[in-house]
Amino acid sequence: MDQNTKSKDTLHEIAVYLLFGVLTTVVSMATYFGTLWFGESVMLISPEAAEFNLIRIVAEILQWVLAVLFAFFTNKKWVFTLKKVLNLVCF
Repeated sequence: MDQNTKSKDTLHEIAVYLLFGVLTTVVSMATYFGTLWFGESVMLISPEAAEFNLIRIVAEILQWVLAVLFAFFTNKKWVFTLKKVLNLVCF
């Protein structure tokens, strides 16, 4: 493998890593604000009400869980790929 090919592979890996990092942030923010919107618009809870604090807590937990799951599965499938299969011999 020549130097040019290694350089292209490295740039591709960095670009894919950054892309899915940004998408993870989008998933996180969309989940958080979507949950807040659901609490305010669908459940008709005023943002000034004490009950809305519970909605905020649920939004934070939900956005964290979904962002971590999204990052885990996208990193597993598209970001970190094993290029060589290692043959390990156990004695």
